[in-house]
Amino acid sequence: MKKLLLVIAAVATVGVAHEVRAASIDTLSAWNGSTGITPFGANGSTGVYGETFIAPGNLTSFTFEVDTSGPLHVVAQVYAWSGSLYGGNGQQGAVGPALFTSAPLTIAATRAYQAVTVDTGSVALTPGQKYVVLLADTGGDNGQAEFGLDGLHRHPGIAGDGGFNFYNNRDVLASISGNNWDDYADFGSLAWDGEFAAPEPASIMLLGAGLIGLGVVRRRRTSVR
Repeated sequence: MKKLLLVIAAVATVGVAHEVRAASIDTLSAWNGSTGITPFGANGSTGVYGETFIAPGNLTSFTFEVDTSGPLHVVAQVYAWSGSLYGGNGQQGAVGPALFTSAPLTIAATRAYQAVTVDTGSVALTPGQKYVVLLADTGGDNGQAEFGLDGLHRHPGIAGDGGFNFYNNRDVLASISGNNWDDYADFGSLAWDGEFAAPEPASIMLLGAGLIGLGVVRRRRTSVR
């Protein structure tokens, strides 16, 4: 009977450890559908636009709103972030290796805002830490693209959201990490959405309870001996 109790406790513990809940950082609902920031591409100069955030869990996808007069050739990336989440605060930028890099993407010319969604799978992020999602130009494009912005110098106050940041990398992807970005002012937040898989707090509590129960069963078994 004591062996049976031990097995049940272990199985219950493993079962709850894998439960997750969906979480999001969504500023799109605060966007007026027309305000944007430009230029992106800039003939190979301002080749990186990104949004910083505090991770609630693993990143599964993110979406930017982009309006471009010519096709854009980009890659999407995710990095850890160092320094202030907001522009205009001194030394800040992407750090470490890219945690995710997409296949090359082409954004068609539409002269209207279009949602550009990147499926990242499940990028492992540490909850509570700072990161940046970005699009980086790879084709020396025309610089007439703009990204939806929630308002100049405006942050909608969405939990976990940071702010818009840019880097004049001249299409050199290797320079994105480890250098200070060109954020001379706090321009506000991009209109964007990030989707995450976050640990379920209740599951974490149950996991602890399961481990405690397992320890009790083991002690009882030992005492019988």
